Amino acid sequence: MNKNHPTIGFIGFGELGRCVTGGLHKNGADVAAFDLLLEDADGAKRLKDVAGEIGVTLCDTREALAARTDIFISAVTCADAVTAASQMAPYLKEHHIYVDLNSTSPAVKRDVCKVIEDAGAQFVEIGVLGGIATKGYDVALLLCGGEAKTVAGVLASYGMDTDTIEAETGAAAAVKMFRSIVVKGMEALFLECVLAAEQYGATEQVLDTIEENYPGIGQDLANFFTTRTAVHAERRSHEMEEVSETLRAMGLDPLMSEASARRLGEVAKLGLKEKFQDKHPESFKEFYAAIKEAQAKHS
Repeated sequence: MNKNHPTIGFIGFGELGRCVTGGLHKNGADVAAFDLLLEDADGAKRLKDVAGEIGVTLCDTREALAARTDIFISAVTCADAVTAASQMAPYLKEHHIYVDLNSTSPAVKRDVCKVIEDAGAQFVEIGVLGGIATKGYDVALLLCGGEAKTVAGVLASYGMDTDTIEAETGAAAAVKMFRSIVVKGMEALFLECVLAAEQYGATEQVLDTIEENYPGIGQDLANFFTTRTAVHAERRSHEMEEVSETLRAMGLDPLMSEASARRLGEVAKLGLKEKFQDKHPESFKEFYAAIKEAQAKHS
């Protein structure tokens, strides 16, 4: 690996991949990407149009990506993290560093690590400590692994917010995951509160009385959480299911995490992501109206 100017290759060119690759390119990085959609004619055209706009090179195959990459960053769906690593493994060499950026459990991170190390490459995990939708390229990243400081330094040189933790594989995922118990739990609580209070036309009054006692926890936060739930409910529900599985494996009953997953999952079933076309509604009132409309269609 050229430590002065390492090349970066993304596996996955979805919302997260596009955000980070675009930012890296803008800040001077040599970055490319591969995505399964490149194997589909219509999908390939869409991806190439986007890649052209943000200055990212697309590779038609995993082998081609491996041939020009020093540091891989996996940004696929959580369920595909191990599969993506297994599919890239045949093309990995000793100098490669494979970085898993996906919102998976510590156990999945360890599974990915085994695949990569068995292939003779080096593994680093990243916990994304914030929302890409709100923070974008400035989101905080926590890295763990033997080459964590190397990767953190490279990403920081391109303006990313990085920190490292010296611990066993899965520690960065654990920090993100247990943080989500509170963050996604608050999201589910605000969602349930608004769904109930709006039926009485009392949401503003409810939230104002909360803010009187807990400054900063009121209408602004309700708008922040509920409007993002409209677009990201499915992904966040799956994340809380992974949190629940992890807690159970630790011997803890995931009462709150399971409830959060269920509440977010109910919204995901309504198809609001498609309705809003990945754009957040303006307020919790617009969000509530969309829910009632979707529920009426499904009844």
